[in-house]
Amino acid sequence: MATMIVFDFDKEILDCDSENWVVDGLGFTQLFEELTSTMPWNLAMDIVMGKLYLC
Repeated sequence: MATMIVFDFDKEILDCDSENWVVDGLGFTQLFEELTSTMPWNLAMDIVMGKLYLC
């Protein structure tokens, strides 16, 4: 069975920031916070999504 993750950029589906919701919900909060302390948000998100893809 495949998993699909959908990002809701305009808050119509989720009443929150869906990018952060996915990071938090899948247990990558600590990694994301460590990465964003040393690099731009979009690069940190790219790394976290890459790790998520490998799971």
